[in-house]
Amino acid sequence: MTATAVPAVSRTRAPKGAGSSRGSTSGGSSALRSSGRSTSRGGGPSAGTCSSRESLSSGTATILAETGRERRPWLNGVMAGERGRRPGNPRTRELILSKAITSFVSRGYPGTTIRGVAREAAVDPALVMHFFGSKDGLFDAAVKKSLPVALLVEAVEGDEEHLAERLVTRYLHLWEDPSYGPTFAAVLHAAAATPAAADLLKDLMRKELLTPLAGSLSRDHPEIRGLFAASQMIGVAMMRYVLKVDPLASMPVHLVARTVTPGIQRYLTGALSLEEIAGAASGR
Repeated sequence: MTATAVPAVSRTRAPKGAGSSRGSTSGGSSALRSSGRSTSRGGGPSAGTCSSRESLSSGTATILAETGRERRPWLNGVMAGERGRRPGNPRTRELILSKAITSFVSRGYPGTTIRGVAREAAVDPALVMHFFGSKDGLFDAAVKKSLPVALLVEAVEGDEEHLAERLVTRYLHLWEDPSYGPTFAAVLHAAAATPAAADLLKDLMRKELLTPLAGSLSRDHPEIRGLFAASQMIGVAMMRYVLKVDPLASMPVHLVARTVTPGIQRYLTGALSLEEIAGAASGR
């Protein structure tokens, strides 16, 4: 029997492409490690890295410059370029002032805070400080806006003979008005409870009311006359509207006006011996 030759099975190697992925991965990792070593050994980033960073920084600066949104510190922590309300917006100031008036009327001077007003107006407390400087400044602005001093000054115009009648009638009707009465009461409460509020109210009255009133009088010592007239008017309002003492609190307003007007007219234009008072005042 003749033996048949069996062909030998030859082992073939995998194509070069089959192992290329592993090789390339390994090679890439080696290259990356090599690059990292060369960077650290060289004592600094490569030239390509520096160039990329410089390009990024330059591009960012260009964008900021073009859009006008550089991060410059604004007053009281508000940043320029940020969205939202900014200092100098009249609407924002009026909104803050409106919320402050409401707070002073409902909570009084001691219960009103800068943070509370800012929260009600949905602004940062720093913005309230920017507009008004302090709680006293906020109270001063609230009083000037809410008290109709100009309407009282209008009543001063006219003949002296009926000055008290005009002044008292206007004053009491403003107290009766729900738009003004609660604010009047809040201001008197604040002045009675807080020295700072009292000082602000006195300053406002002297500048806005007593000075024009004294200027309209032709009799001697007009400043003292105006002061006595104002003190009686404030006393009547305190007893009627704040303390609510009867029967004054329940009397019809026209009867109150008719009752107090003669006394106030006497203070304004009547014969009074004020020399001693004037001398005491000048000698302070």
